[in-house]
Amino acid sequence: YRWFARQHYKPLFPFGHGLSYTHFDWQDGQITAEKGNLTASCTVTNCGERRGAEVVMVFIAPCDGRYVPRLVAFQRIELDKGESQRITLALEPRIIACWDQERHGWLTPGGDYQLLWCKDAQSVIMRSEVTLEASFIGY
Repeated sequence: YRWFARQHYKPLFPFGHGLSYTHFDWQDGQITAEKGNLTASCTVTNCGERRGAEVVMVFIAPCDGRYVPRLVAFQRIELDKGESQRITLALEPRIIACWDQERHGWLTPGGDYQLLWCKDAQSVIMRSEVTLEASFIGY
C-alpha cells in the first residue's frame, strides 16, 4: 500500500479491501499519548440489517509529509445488527519511528502527526491529530 501511495496510484482493490453485506458507522475517535505509548479508540456500530465483520485500521503520517501514512494498528470485529463496540488499539512505536543509522535505533521526531481511521488503505473514515515528543528506542 505504501508504494501505491508514494506513486500516487489508486489500486482497484486497496490494501484491506473486503466485502461486507452490512454498513458500519464509526464515531468518537480518540488518541491518548501517555509515557510514550499511544492508544487509539473509537466506537463502531453495525447500522445494517445483518451481522457482519469490519476491520478498523489506524494509519499515521507526520503532518509535514515526511512519509506516506503507515499502518500502526488494526482490529477485526464482528457485530450483530444494531450492536456497538468500543475498541482500543495500541499503536506500535517502531512503525511510527524511522531508523537512525548513526545512533542504531528507532527515532521518532517530535511534532504533529495525523492519524487516519480507515476501513482500507484508501477509505478514510475519521482523522485525528496528535503532537508527539521526540523519542528514541535503542536496538
